[in-house]
Amino acid sequence: VLILRNKYHFKDSSLPSIEELVLDNTLCASGLGTFDILTYDHDLKTFPFGDLQFIAKCVETRPDAIILSSWWRVPRHPSIESLQFVREKLGIPLVAIWWDTCSDSFFPCLRPLLAHFDVHVVMDNPNLYFFDMKHPAADRIFTLWSPTDPAIFNTGNSVRDIPVSFFGQVNSYRRSRVEFVQHL
Repeated sequence: VLILRNKYHFKDSSLPSIEELVLDNTLCASGLGTFDILTYDHDLKTFPFGDLQFIAKCVETRPDAIILSSWWRVPRHPSIESLQFVREKLGIPLVAIWWDTCSDSFFPCLRPLLAHFDVHVVMDNPNLYFFDMKHPAADRIFTLWSPTDPAIFNTGNSVRDIPVSFFGQVNSYRRSRVEFVQHL
């Protein structure tokens, strides 16, 4: 599998992306497969050079699938055209992982992109609120819980020494969470 994700938690940060914890570490712990990583914010250059890097990596490694976490149409992410080339000419299926989908503005932005991916995985919205499940591509939208690295979330003890954990963010539009986390 080739995983494309962010390396850092946010711009100008040295903190690792949460995607490293939940995707890389969990897949590694599962032992279900091997993977290579390309990071949008560290490995890939801006268009068009990033597209060439992405295609070269696909030709070199010939992954069984490509997982694009947090992909969007921005300069350091592979373009729709390069994704289509890899999907159609190299025959590599594309899996998009979508985060932060709980808003009525998300699906309208996603709608024109649905046809470009083989599978869409929604991590934060198990009831698919705000999604148009009558869309022709709705049968390729799946919900999953956020992967959790057992080294972090399961210490093997039957007695829990941390009664509650919060695995999310409190920046930007999520600031209202601070009050709830502090209450807990």
